[in-house]
Amino acid sequence: MMRREPRDLALRMLAVLAPVLVAAASLWAIHAWRLAAGMDELARHAGQRLALLSASLDAELLRFESLPAVLAHHPVFPALLAAPDDEHLRAQANALLEEVNTRTAAAMLYLIAPDGKTLAASNWRRPDSFVGENYAFRPYFRAALEGGTGKFFAVGATTRVAGVFIAHPVRNPTAVAGVLAVKVELTQLERTWAESGEAVMVVDRHGVVALSSNPEWKFGALSALSAASRAELAQTRQYYTEGLEPLALVWRDEARARIDDREFVVGSRALDWLDWRMLMLVPTTPARAAAVGTAIGAGLLLCVVAAVALYWAQRARRLRERLGAQAALERTVAERTADLAASNRRLQQEVAERVAA
Repeated sequence: MMRREPRDLALRMLAVLAPVLVAAASLWAIHAWRLAAGMDELARHAGQRLALLSASLDAELLRFESLPAVLAHHPVFPALLAAPDDEHLRAQANALLEEVNTRTAAAMLYLIAPDGKTLAASNWRRPDSFVGENYAFRPYFRAALEGGTGKFFAVGATTRVAGVFIAHPVRNPTAVAGVLAVKVELTQLERTWAESGEAVMVVDRHGVVALSSNPEWKFGALSALSAASRAELAQTRQYYTEGLEPLALVWRDEARARIDDREFVVGSRALDWLDWRMLMLVPTTPARAAAVGTAIGAGLLLCVVAAVALYWAQRARRLRERLGAQAALERTVAERTADLAASNRRLQQEVAERVAA
């Protein structure tokens, strides 16, 4: 008896623990499945939103892409480039650029001589006028001077306001005589992103955040910049005096990251402009809450099922006990009936014997 007690105790504990372990494993699997499904749903949402947001950014830039190319054909610009000291031509060019800039709502339009000096600009009346400034160090100027279309994002060396610069060559009958450039500022687009409540950023090929719905992220870096990247950015003065410090961003994998103890699903979309990538950071809180809610619901359902099963088990046990008691009673009655019948037969035999005697 003593040897069987530990074994019986172990069997009873196993009978209790086994369902608990199975239930816990089932709930963990349900939570993991719902969380994975939620993360996939967030990733799909991010992809859909990125398609729309990138289209709006493309549309904003495409509005101005052809502006310098068309305007470069106006005869006043080759004439001024041929005679840069002609005040009458300069006044005509300034007035034309100012009028066109007002009508198109561009940030700035300006004409640059081959040496990089700005001869005329739409903001010629303002204290921060581009006139007289030299932009020979800018890549967009060099690309346009070589006959192509220059595109570059940078913090303005004069205004300290970031924007996209699009430049086109101004030609005379024999060669490129100068460069006409337009600056497109995207601050309104960033404000629209911020008002929507979405976490959006556009990063360049160095990993620097050029545009963002969150001002605290702007001009930060996804990771520490290499010495080569810092040297290139310093040469072009792309971000001027910005620190370009790494964001408090920890990548869990390619599609998930943490910033300031907040976890995000990260959607990414390549842009046609300037080797940019647009990222959307979607908080994982709803997916995790849904996974916990699903697991809790499944746990409650298991508890209900367990309670019903326990109730029926108890009822079946009581029924078995009742049937067992009834069977025992019937056996007792049958035994007593058999005893009485035997006693009666013996009595009859004795009576018969006595009568015979």
